[in-house]
Amino acid sequence: MVEAATSLMSTAFSMNHMDLATKAVEQATRVLGPVESASIGALSGVIEVLLQQPSVTIKNAIQDKQPISWDPRVLYRGVLVNATSMAPISAIQFGVNSLLTKTLKGPPNPAQRAGFAFSAGVVSAMVSGPAELLMIQQQKTGSSLFAQLKRIVNDHGVLALTRGLVPTIVRESIYTATYLGVNPVLQEKMMEGSYLQHRATLAMFLAAAVSGTAAALITQPFDTIKTRMQANMDSVNYRKMKSTLKTVIFEGGFKSLYSGVIPRTQRVICAVFILGEAKSLLTEFYFKYISKS
Repeated sequence: MVEAATSLMSTAFSMNHMDLATKAVEQATRVLGPVESASIGALSGVIEVLLQQPSVTIKNAIQDKQPISWDPRVLYRGVLVNATSMAPISAIQFGVNSLLTKTLKGPPNPAQRAGFAFSAGVVSAMVSGPAELLMIQQQKTGSSLFAQLKRIVNDHGVLALTRGLVPTIVRESIYTATYLGVNPVLQEKMMEGSYLQHRATLAMFLAAAVSGTAAALITQPFDTIKTRMQANMDSVNYRKMKSTLKTVIFEGGFKSLYSGVIPRTQRVICAVFILGEAKSLLTEFYFKYISKS
């Protein structure tokens, strides 16, 4: 009896590992191209924005020392420009990351995954910087998208749309490296344990909580500086990154660099999870229904 039970357990254990190996091979052969990755990234980004726009509005209000309104119309003000910009931003992040990964002969190692994602974040910041400037100014004035764009260009010139670009690049590069590079590796490591082995969604959420918190804390000062620069376009104290840093610290001390850290950390954690889960589900949908047609 004992020998039979032992033999049965051994067979089940071997079959389980064969199943995992088979899944690994399937995943390795089912690799999205840059165009497919960009498309899935665009849709994932829009989903994330629609779910999290209120937390963005609250975070911006706290950082700019403005009162928080719980009116849904105010919380979702600027959602059009945010969603419209997030589609190409996420598309760039997913697409560039995929394009760089395709340059390798084999699968990337963890350092390469993080490096490629970091580079994708730098490229995407060229879109997200001006888009966030428009959204922040919209939230302050209540103007329409095109009216706000016209006002900024008329009052400050076309180059004003690049205001806050440097801190945006720092923030986006680290954030993208987190959700496209670090988080998948962390999830895979967690799933090596017996408890999370068949709980991919839970593992993804736990990985997002860890990596998202780290990314939020590291990039928060840059996000605060970026928000102040973009929200106070008429003030000479906020024209440059260095002068903005000095002003923020002078007015509220070093702790003011972490204004809005709680809603932003919540948002980053949820964003990492939502984007990861959306990517997983949309990729599965693509291979199941679209690539076969």
